[in-house]
Amino acid sequence: MIKNILLIYIFILTFKINGQTAKDFLVNDSEKIFKKNITTIISDGNNAGYSLNRNDKNEFIFTDGMHDIVILKKTIDTPYSEGFPDNSIGWIFKKFYFSGSDINKKICIKIESEIILNKYSNVNAMQIKNYFNNLKKDITSNITKNKYEFFKSENLLNLKSLTGQFYDICLEQTFNKKCKDSQDFCEGIIFSCGESYNFDRSNNQEDYYFSFTVKNKEMSELFDMITKTSSKSSKSMENSINNIRFVINGVDMRKINEYDLESMINFFLKDCNRSNIKLKDQNSIIATFEPLEGSTIALAYGFGDDSLIKIKVDPEKWMQASIEKKWYVIYHELGHDVLNLEHGQAGKMMFNFADKEYTWDEFFMDKEYMFNNLKR
Repeated sequence: MIKNILLIYIFILTFKINGQTAKDFLVNDSEKIFKKNITTIISDGNNAGYSLNRNDKNEFIFTDGMHDIVILKKTIDTPYSEGFPDNSIGWIFKKFYFSGSDINKKICIKIESEIILNKYSNVNAMQIKNYFNNLKKDITSNITKNKYEFFKSENLLNLKSLTGQFYDICLEQTFNKKCKDSQDFCEGIIFSCGESYNFDRSNNQEDYYFSFTVKNKEMSELFDMITKTSSKSSKSMENSINNIRFVINGVDMRKINEYDLESMINFFLKDCNRSNIKLKDQNSIIATFEPLEGSTIALAYGFGDDSLIKIKVDPEKWMQASIEKKWYVIYHELGHDVLNLEHGQAGKMMFNFADKEYTWDEFFMDKEYMFNNLKR
């Protein structure tokens, strides 16, 4: 009896430690500024469930011409160690700026973060807004805990986030720390944050965004200069963010030949593997273009047979569809064939038919919902 109680206590304690680690990595950015290098931050991020963003050359360190940059991403999923509302769906992005000549000694000097949460039947807008408000309190509390004192606040207008989202207004707060053995202020932290909202009427989809930045005050003017003089590098970084969604193992789904159905299927299988969805080994893939009746674009024939993937696609309707719709249809049919999902399971992607053209945002949101549903 005592042994069982001890094991339960150890389990709970371990869960708490892991949860605190993930929450700390999200909100305790002021503890990383000037104190942690690239290697440590990547390791800490990995322990907190983040993955590196890599380009098609498998590189993960980018540059804006003056600083090295690393981007980490995490899909929001149970057990919601960061305190998200239950059933939350979305992503966390964190972008770290480093300075220094030695790769092993480069120090973090600025961190941009963005959280994207999807509102749907199980997660309402009030829960999301309350979470964002609590997150702001957690971040400022952490800053003051590290002996920074509030100095001033002001509003910033029309700012663009690391994922390309625009924020109409952001609150910027400056905190100062006194020098050791002196009453003078010799070090400062700037914390800025904002909230944004998107509503897609065609899909009745609501997305909520929360962006926050923590940086050294003394470096802020330098960052402003970099922002003004490196628009080309900024565009490159936007493209690298897109790689997080479109690229798997160096393969960009947008560049796959749309008439090479087997390559599209193999990309889907890689996507499942990256999302930690366990699949049984398929012995064969049969994907053909054949006329289908009515408005049907594609059909799956391997439902319930994990040894076979068999897809038929109507060539005329396929030729008329956009690239976004083609991928949406392929993921829908493979939802049947590979994941053995019925219509009505796992969200919009498994709706009975492709009812319209789709955007990439709709594709990724509905795909993430389907994959997350399988992991619950």
